[in-house]
Amino acid sequence: MRTLLRLPALWLGLLGSLLIAAGEFRRASWSQVEGQAWASAVTATVTWPYPLVVALGIALLSTAWLLARPPTPTPAAGEADSVDAVRRAAVLAAVWVLPLLLLPPVLSTDAGSYADLGWMVAGGENPYTTGLGTTGSPFPYGRAWRGTTSVYPPGALQLFGWVVGATGAHWYWSVVALRLLAVAGVVGLLWAVPRLAGAVGVDPAFATWLALLNPVTLVHGVAGEHVDLLMAGLLAVALAVAERAARFRGPTPGRPVPAGTVMRGVLVGGVLVGGVLVGLAASVKQPALLAVPAVAALALPVASRTWVRLLAASAGVGASALGTFAAISAATGLGWGWIGASGNPANAAQTPTPAYLVGLLTGADVDGVTSWGQYVAVGAIAWLFVRYARSEPLRFLGLASLAWVLGFGVWREWYLIFPLAFLGLARPGRALRAAVWVGTPLWALYGTWHEYQRGMGVEASLGLAFVWSAALAFFAWTCWRLRALPPPSESSASRGSAQDGEDVLPVGAVA
Repeated sequence: MRTLLRLPALWLGLLGSLLIAAGEFRRASWSQVEGQAWASAVTATVTWPYPLVVALGIALLSTAWLLARPPTPTPAAGEADSVDAVRRAAVLAAVWVLPLLLLPPVLSTDAGSYADLGWMVAGGENPYTTGLGTTGSPFPYGRAWRGTTSVYPPGALQLFGWVVGATGAHWYWSVVALRLLAVAGVVGLLWAVPRLAGAVGVDPAFATWLALLNPVTLVHGVAGEHVDLLMAGLLAVALAVAERAARFRGPTPGRPVPAGTVMRGVLVGGVLVGGVLVGLAASVKQPALLAVPAVAALALPVASRTWVRLLAASAGVGASALGTFAAISAATGLGWGWIGASGNPANAAQTPTPAYLVGLLTGADVDGVTSWGQYVAVGAIAWLFVRYARSEPLRFLGLASLAWVLGFGVWREWYLIFPLAFLGLARPGRALRAAVWVGTPLWALYGTWHEYQRGMGVEASLGLAFVWSAALAFFAWTCWRLRALPPPSESSASRGSAQDGEDVLPVGAVA
């Protein structure tokens, strides 16, 4: 704790969060807040430009994240590393998110829409047949979504209904209380990611730092209240449960266990329980089903992970997950109406998907490029399954979830919460790590101009965010290089020893 309190990144991140809170306070234009006496007084007396203040806050938080990066990842040395990683990440996350917890949703109106959906569920309405914003709720839903029926699965809708009901459908507190779902996702990641890292020989400090402390997860997941974070936390728990079941149920050298006992343990501990957890995650957001092969592989002892058994275990996990999903759909009374819902009013030509950027550069039709991008993403996921699902299931999940996000027809910055939760467990190469160092701050910053600076288009917002994030990454890289250098006194002593010693090899010699 003393070491962490002396860490400059701890206080830099806290300053960034305080600036985000200050910018949001100045904004004071959140639906019913706008026009109230106190909000009018704030906007009349406090004159700082809130988009710039929020952007500076996110930039400082991103810089703190980059500077807090553990040293070059090394294989986990033992349980002590996992415990230290959890403590370090827990302290940093708690300090950094504290100023964000009571804010209205940041850089998105989705949490207000969640509350409107919860109002419907609590009142006995079905959001799959009733349009958003049409029931007279007190919540500030996204105007572009008015009249659309929900695409969220029934588990998420039921959670929204419970939160709204428990908080008395209060126009402010119900929306803020929805942040507890994101906090639950943080707790799930904090518990599971270090355990998974230790199991696959990845540095738990690095994996936890990337999954939990990155600015997209903090700004869009916690401050923005997106349920992608809860989905990621549930999936991480599912993976950890499956891995632990295989580890404790499997045979050990010198103490053989009958094959039937092993497979019964796998079936109950990994396939069944892991599948139920995947089903719970999918009932929050459907892309969680992408984790089925990874959970199935981790549920099998490594020595027993043949293709036949992996496919059989995947079928078992998938059946358990779909059964859980179906049970939730029936228990809530909401059914499967999300399949035919009117959905997201945005499209590929309005959000900066890779297809949008290709169309911008080449003049190609964005919708056509989007279709091809989806085919490529499906092909990439299939290739990743064949290449990694059996040998490195967490690498499969990290890269496959990234392929899904990039190939999806609409881009939302918080979609990155899913792959970022598992990329640290995927042993990312140098090119992918560099893309993460620049891209994560970029997508945390993008909305401060696109959402808050009216009139600034996608290209201008994206370009400005790229310049800022590239500068932050370069600054952090310089600090990393300087930190890796030995102190001047140590360097001088080393040179002196080399000059005075008798065993010094000449330049170019081979020892």
